[in-house]
Amino acid sequence: MKAKRVVDPEHRERVRAMPCIACIKDGITQDSPTEGHHIRRKPDGSTYGRGQKAGDHEMIPLCRDRHHWNGAAAPMGHKQFEAKYGNELELLAVTNAWLNQDVIIITPMAESTFVALCDAVGIRSYKVGGQNDNEM
Repeated sequence: MKAKRVVDPEHRERVRAMPCIACIKDGITQDSPTEGHHIRRKPDGSTYGRGQKAGDHEMIPLCRDRHHWNGAAAPMGHKQFEAKYGNELELLAVTNAWLNQDVIIITPMAESTFVALCDAVGIRSYKVGGQNDNEM
């Protein structure tokens, strides 16, 4: 039997109260309200199919412009979004750490995407890898 999708209106509102994670990464001022984007990537790395939607605990904050690509000549697809902003599961980890005021561990592979995001939102981050683990 198919698992039920998590519905949590309180969590949705908390995500919507956050600034857009893509605008932060782009270093620009957010011009439209934040919406909660249900990620398309499942924990196993595959993506949700048509007619499927992630639960409310699998949301990242995107402004309306980035969420719907208003005014864009060619809307950005899922692959292009991840190429520009990072893997959705990693963005979800930053979002959840931010919501919970946790510490996030940054692996070398994800370093360029997350160091600036963590700094921008005030999350303590630690770089791991190499001979020594260094506090950032």
